[in-house]
This record gives sequence, C-alpha cells and structure tokens, in this order.
Amino acid sequence: MNKCLLVLIVLILVFSKLVSAQDQTVIKEHKTLIIESPRAGVVNIRDIKEDYFPKLQNIEMPKPGMSTEEDDSELNAVKARVHAIPAAPQPQNKQGGGSSLKAPYELINFEGNSYDNGIPDDNNIAVSDSGKILSAMNSSLNVYDSTGKLIKNVSLGAFSASLGLPQGKYDPKVIYDEAADRFIVVCLNGTYDTNSYAIIGFSQTDDPAGNWNLYKVSGNPLNDTTWSDFPTIKITQNELFLTLNALHNNSTWQAGFKQDYIWQIDKTAGFSGGSLKTKVHSGIVYNKANIRNICPVQGGSKLTGPESYFISDKNFSNGTDSIFLLKLSGLMSDPNSALTISLLHSKTGKYGVAPSAHQPSTTKINRTLQTNDARVLDAFIENDEIQFVGNSVTSAGKAGVMHGTITGVSTAPSLSIDILGDTLEFGYPSICYAGLNTGDDDALILVDHVSDTTNPGNSVIFFKGGSYSPSRRLYSGTSYAEISSANERWVPLFPKLA
Repeated sequence: MNKCLLVLIVLILVFSKLVSAQDQTVIKEHKTLIIESPRAGVVNIRDIKEDYFPKLQNIEMPKPGMSTEEDDSELNAVKARVHAIPAAPQPQNKQGGGSSLKAPYELINFEGNSYDNGIPDDNNIAVSDSGKILSAMNSSLNVYDSTGKLIKNVSLGAFSASLGLPQGKYDPKVIYDEAADRFIVVCLNGTYDTNSYAIIGFSQTDDPAGNWNLYKVSGNPLNDTTWSDFPTIKITQNELFLTLNALHNNSTWQAGFKQDYIWQIDKTAGFSGGSLKTKVHSGIVYNKANIRNICPVQGGSKLTGPESYFISDKNFSNGTDSIFLLKLSGLMSDPNSALTISLLHSKTGKYGVAPSAHQPSTTKINRTLQTNDARVLDAFIENDEIQFVGNSVTSAGKAGVMHGTITGVSTAPSLSIDILGDTLEFGYPSICYAGLNTGDDDALILVDHVSDTTNPGNSVIFFKGGSYSPSRRLYSGTSYAEISSANERWVPLFPKLA
C-alpha cells in the first residue's frame, strides 16, 4: 500500500476518534455516594383492611398556600412567548398524512383506577407475562387479574403504613420485571428536606396482591436542605434506576431546582428482602448548568445492561433542536463506571414549550388545559435506537407531542425529531416498543387529546419505519374538565363501564 495513503487513513481514524471523544464528554462534576438501607417494612396488599384513602391535590406546588399562577410564573412567561415552530424540510406534522399504516385497534377494555380527586392523576400501569395487572394513580394502587377483574384497591398511605411516614404519598410509579417475574412500586413522601423520602416496594412473588418488601431512601441524600420530586424509573438486568429532581425548601419546582439525582439500586436485594445497596449520582452538569428532568431509557423487547442510557432536553425552550444523551457505563459495583453526556442536534425538526390546550367552552369560563413544559416523558431503546416522547408545540401553534429517534446510539448518535398533531391537540405522551421481529422499530404512542369541539380523552398512534398511522381515538370524555382553576390539570374524564 502507498505509504502516503496509509498515513492518510491513520490520520482519518485518529481524527474520527477525536471527534467522537469531543461529542461524548465525561462529566467532571459527577459525584457518587454509596448508601445502604435495611428493609423497613413488609406488607401484604390482600391483608390491608383499614384504609382511609387520603387524597392529595396540586402536590407539585412545594410552597404551601401558593396559587397555581404564582407557582407557574416562570413557565407562564415562557408560554407567553410560545410561537409555532416552522415545519421541517420533511413536514413535521406528518402523522397520518399519506401513510399506508393503519391505526391501531382496541382488543379489550375495562375500567381502571377511577379518578377520585387526586390532582394530578399520575396514572401508571404494569402488566406481567401471565397477565396480572398493577395500576397506580394519585394516591392508590389497583390489582387486577388478566380479565380486568379488580382484586384489590389500596391507598399509597395504607400500602406504606408500616414505614411510619405520616406525610402525604404521591407520584406513584410501577413496573414489571420480566427477568425476576416480580413487580416494583415507587412513590414519594413529604415535600420538605426533613420528611422527604422515596418509598420503594419490591413484590416477593409474581402476585402483586401478595407480600411486598418496603424500603425508604432519603429524598435529601446530600443533607443540603433539599427534597426530591418527580420520580421516573427503569430496570436493567441487574438494577433499578430512579431519577429525582432536588428542590430547595419553600420554593417552586422551577425557581427552587438545584440538581437531578440518579439512584442506582440493586434490585436483587430488594426482591429478596436484604439490605438495599444504592449509589446516588449527583453533579450531573453540562457547561456548568445542571441537567434537569432526566428520563431513564427502558429496554424495548428485553432488559438491557450493564450500561444505561438517559435522555434530557431544554424543557423551557421556545424552539430548539438540542437533546442531551447520558450514558452510565457499568454496574454500581464497577469501579471504572463513568457517566458521560452528549449534546445532540436534530437533523430534522425542533421542539418547544406547548401552549395550553383548548377544550370546549363552558357557560362559566373558557377553561384551558395545562401542558406544563417540554421535558422528555418516556423513552425506550431497541436495536441501538432510542425513541422518546414529550410535550411540544406544532407548526400550527397548537399543543402537540414530539417524537424523537436517536440512531447509532453506541457508535455515532444521530437525532431526528417529529412533531405530532392533527385536528386534535395532543399532550402528555407515553411510548412503548411494539415490534414483533428482530430489527423492528415499531412503537405505540399514547396521547391525551382535546380540542375546542372534543372533550378530553385518549388516542393512540402506531409508528413504523419513519411513518405514523392516523390516531385512533380510544375514548373522549362525556364532559369538559372543571376541577380546580381556569387552566385545568389535563385529567381526561373516563366513563363508568358496565
């Protein structure tokens, strides 16, 4: 081979590695803390007899007595500047348009956790391989069999009563661990540094109505007068991950934000009832700014590990193409594990804070629905590709949802963003993998919907190979939402099914 050509190839390879290294930055401010927590209680859900079902409202407001408008002052200022995001070269609002994909259809339905004055509802669900169902919302857990028959309904307070924590319980998350054939529940307690805890429950068997091992971990692990809010969870082959926002006392969730935590937890110990080994990751910073609302990326067709990925974004932006991709390289026992971060830029569309959504007017007042900020709400990884979703604004200036894809995650990450919206306004999406064969990128995207002529409800969209099906309307409420204020929580009103 020509020596000049050989030198050129070597230089290209070296330059490629340098570029790759620049794209993925080790977080120098990153710190870890090892905490071990003994099992703090055991509960059998079927055995719970006395249950007062306490209800919580507006628990996102950490400062007592603060109105929704005061708490959202910073976000309201951003929303006042909301503008339509111009369509990308390939139209962003391409949901349905010319696609040959058929809309998903409904196989079975049954009544789930009924809305009962818990604001926000924070609904969450987990289904086992054998069809057992664990469903959660503020502030209760429901257990169903595979036919939808209710086995047991308990409050989060009764579920965790053995822990001796008298403050309100909220923000429940549930997940099914297919490797262990077990369930996990996480919820929060308290809104002050001295009473803030994350409550973690691990089922002892595959029966979610049976025995659970309960643990409480501090919401103030660094002892810095902050408390923890907004949990998100994922599991890998060996571990449970819990992300939390640390907030200062007596402030708002916006102005009081300090940093995010990533809790890395040995799930095997939790299922067995042993002492829970955890590692808390803090100092998650990019260009001297704390990353917030970190969303864990769940495995698609199977559990992943030992590496773990996380997604975050610029959630108060009025229009940006930037997404943060974080990677934690190893198990908590790996002394060489590192946390790295990459700033990716979309090669297609942008996203931004959504305006409030419009629902049918009432004779009293024109009540809109809250869309909050543009944080990433859900994500999964399959075939070295991450798909994620969150609230956004459409090219028509309406409330919509962003659907992002990151290909080549482990080698050369490349980001694309589409914005979904049609005659309905969309909000609060979730996403799950729906492929059947190796190499599939199929996904189902569930959204809340509303319009000035359509009551709040739910729709689902099918994604495959870069195309979107028309949305399938699963249900629209029998009325507009009228619960707390002119700018209502987006809580769809569901029917009582016979």
